[in-house]
Amino acid sequence: DLKEFTPPALSNSSEIVELKQLKQIIRQTVEDLPEKCQEIFRLSREHYLTNQQIAERLHLSVKTVESQMTKALRKLRHALKPHVFFVGDFALILSCLRAEEFFQSM
Repeated sequence: DLKEFTPPALSNSSEIVELKQLKQIIRQTVEDLPEKCQEIFRLSREHYLTNQQIAERLHLSVKTVESQMTKALRKLRHALKPHVFFVGDFALILSCLRAEEFFQSM
């Protein structure tokens, strides 16, 4: 069983349930991305590759990688919008998308 990532600021059970719901939304949104977009997103967020490194690995232009990342993040923001009430929450969630523990718990 993979370790569950819970930010220290979340202490009560309702916040933990909300985080799990957000993770499910993120998981589903990422899985629903077109194959190449999903691959680029995962290389960036799970493997910490730069746009340049992704472009070289996949034999794409950096501009293509940038546009695919923009597309992925736009879809994530759209999917999360009904569940996030403060702009700062978006920043927290998107920063969690770079946390290795977050993806391990998915």
